[in-house]
Amino acid sequence: MRRLARPLALLLALSHAAPLFAAPPPAPAIASPAAVTKQYKLGVRLQAAGKVAEALAAFESIHVSQRTFTTRLYIAECKQRLGRVREAERELESVVAEAAGEPAMRSTAESDLASLRQHAPKISLRLTPKTVGVSVTLDTEPVAAPSTVIVDPGPHVIVARREGAIVFRKDVLAEADRDVPIDVDAPPLVITAVVAPALPIATADASPSDASKATPPTRTSPTAPSTPPPAIPAAPENRPSALPAYLSLAVGGVFAGTSIFALTKRNDSIASYKESCDRVPLDCDPSLATEARRWEAGAWVSAGAAVVAIGIGTTLLIVRGKDPAGHATTSSLSLGARLGARSMVQLEGRF
Repeated sequence: MRRLARPLALLLALSHAAPLFAAPPPAPAIASPAAVTKQYKLGVRLQAAGKVAEALAAFESIHVSQRTFTTRLYIAECKQRLGRVREAERELESVVAEAAGEPAMRSTAESDLASLRQHAPKISLRLTPKTVGVSVTLDTEPVAAPSTVIVDPGPHVIVARREGAIVFRKDVLAEADRDVPIDVDAPPLVITAVVAPALPIATADASPSDASKATPPTRTSPTAPSTPPPAIPAAPENRPSALPAYLSLAVGGVFAGTSIFALTKRNDSIASYKESCDRVPLDCDPSLATEARRWEAGAWVSAGAAVVAIGIGTTLLIVRGKDPAGHATTSSLSLGARLGARSMVQLEGRF
């Protein structure tokens, strides 16, 4: 009995796990004209009763080769009402292309397609002038930029990559009758700074011939040692205080933290909106979408204030590095900028 217990337990476990590996349901089989008419009328009744998902299932139970243009128009309408806008658009486009011999049916499909494109959620992608060499994806699907794309209602993710690295990412909430403009703003340069020691400045009138004609140094007499010149006391350093710069940098940090907090709240609102749409696809809570846009605006304002405050603090620190006469110190700063692995820009200056 013990020898049979383990194989029996294994068979029992496999029987419970069988549904996990079950094959997908087969495609609808070709039915008799009477059965096709029955399913078509069932779908019409269900759609009229507001049972859109059940009506779509009834229409799609008809084999593809037995679906009339009218049936396919019903399928497109059901998909649009269920939020599957892109599938509905493709269905209408195929009807327009195939109904060339039926002008009335083609005109109806064209009218439905125009109405769908007018009210469908859209995302308009644009590239800023400095954004070059990037590939853009919308929900992991490659898209061209600039372009306007019809999407399903709900949250979407836009990502731009350069040489495999993500240089831009933005979460977008799409809604019906709304075109969301997105400026893909990827930083084109990676800036590095190298501090080098000060170099002597050569005068323009110096030449090797002048050096050869220079008067040789005079020798001092061993009995008359030279007297060192009196030391000149150094002027006291009068540099501006660094406190305003540090305060400005601290304020920039506070605004940056506020921007991050607002983005977090915005993502929470988007998640709540998606959850409400998943529960009731045709009755999403618009207040959640408005709240998400409000948090997004606050995040942008805080980020802008952070950039301004940090820029002011950095400028004050640079100005503080000048002497009392207003001249730059002898420290030199070398800035190198690189785009990708080919282009190189080198800037050197004295501050």
